[in-house]
Amino acid sequence: MQEKTLIFHQEPVRYWRQPGKDHRPTLFFTHGLLCNHTMFQEQYDYFKDWSILTWDLPLHGANKGYTDFSYAEMAEMMNQILQQENISQVILIAQSLGGFCAQIFAERFPQKVFGLAGIGIGPLGLQYYNSIDQWWLKNTGWMSSFLNPQDLRQSIALSATYSHQAHKKMLAMLENYQDHEILATTDIAFKTLLKENHNIQRQHPTLLILGEHDDLGKISQYTRQWHQEEGIPLKMVVDAGHNANMDNPMAVNRLLKEFILDLIYP
Repeated sequence: MQEKTLIFHQEPVRYWRQPGKDHRPTLFFTHGLLCNHTMFQEQYDYFKDWSILTWDLPLHGANKGYTDFSYAEMAEMMNQILQQENISQVILIAQSLGGFCAQIFAERFPQKVFGLAGIGIGPLGLQYYNSIDQWWLKNTGWMSSFLNPQDLRQSIALSATYSHQAHKKMLAMLENYQDHEILATTDIAFKTLLKENHNIQRQHPTLLILGEHDDLGKISQYTRQWHQEEGIPLKMVVDAGHNANMDNPMAVNRLLKEFILDLIYP
């Protein structure tokens, strides 16, 4: 894929583009907390003939130096990337934290979205997060500071993954961050979510994908509640945890392909 740059508020934002071989819609990938765009490598390989966009979120990866972290701003970044690439519609594929960016983008630019596939993502909506949940989100960064740095990295990698290979990959992605950056990024991401969370009207087909061993926080509970309350399809992935696309890429790739083809050929 070719690395490209968007100038947003006079700051560079890196993203990557893979041109497709035909007129199928573009797949736009957004990664999760403390990861980077390489977490989807197995998906890029599988969809090698498709048009693909992917990027690193602010405070992450190649965009670690972009410190203005706002989900609404990130949705606008995504929109401007599409404008710069002259792409009119996309299928959003998001993991974990990236799901909040994708949901806000879809809310603000519904005409540009075919559908959204979320891997271990939580819902936007005030009803999903009670006062106890909000307390944990506000204090996760602070509480994490009590772990020594090596234990913290191992804890993050173990809670996010199920397979040995995915665990190694997660640890490798964490190497991009200094210890204080891990704490600060976690703190900012969750506190900003609480500030920007709101009720939304979903206007696009959505698929929820959840690893059967996803025990990261309350993600599994949020996803199941979302599925039940809004009737959004939920597919479980065996031998997978929170980063299901890394733990069991073959199963996730099949689910993504089925969802995408159903969108294109209803």
